[in-house]
Amino acid sequence: MNFPPSYYLKEIFEIGNCRDSYSKARDANRILRNKDLAVAAAQCPELKSFLNTILTLSGGSAL
Repeated sequence: MNFPPSYYLKEIFEIGNCRDSYSKARDANRILRNKDLAVAAAQCPELKSFLNTILTLSGGSAL
């Protein structure tokens, strides 16, 4: 069964020493800040496809 990434992040937050459980609204920006998604997309075909869809639909160039 495929779960969204937030499912795994929530699990990691609860197993680890985090004060609160994962909240996408609060934590996603902090996790992704100053990160190059192209690096992750190079390792994950599903992410690359998702990003390319967003980029091409918005008039940008695919990765």
